[in-house]
Amino acid sequence: MKFVKNPTDGAVVVPSPALKVSGMADGKSYELHTLKNAVILLKKPMTALELIRAADSLHQLSVDLIAHLTLSCGNCDDCEEECPYFWELDAEVYLPDELREEAGIPENAPLCCQADPESSTVTVSAADAHDIRNIPSYLREMFIMSGVCLEDLRQHLIAEDCVYGDE
Repeated sequence: MKFVKNPTDGAVVVPSPALKVSGMADGKSYELHTLKNAVILLKKPMTALELIRAADSLHQLSVDLIAHLTLSCGNCDDCEEECPYFWELDAEVYLPDELREEAGIPENAPLCCQADPESSTVTVSAADAHDIRNIPSYLREMFIMSGVCLEDLRQHLIAEDCVYGDE
């Protein structure tokens, strides 16, 4: 079940019906997990079965969110030519930490490279913020296996448009 809450004076209050529906109304205390773009509230203490059910619910939410995102993108079958991302994403570019630091490239930034056959050089740089390489590799692989058009996804990243929730 989903409840939509708008902050009042910068605070979000969890309604007691939401706690009741989730089986958390009898919690002695709660554990708040802050994630990127999400906050998770867990009941404490939990039995093994309660913990399994919480983990399963979080997994199902993850699946639902990914499914929602895939619906926002077209199917790769709709592409007129072969998807260039399928092959490009297989190649991992490695740059030693010392060179990353010297070039000012953040430690975990994905890398891309550009070849110049005329000068027989390859330029390695940090991928741009909207590059598909910024998506964790296991999710990219899942999108490819599911037939999601990565170019459509890239266009959503570039446009920074809203693909979930009301604007």
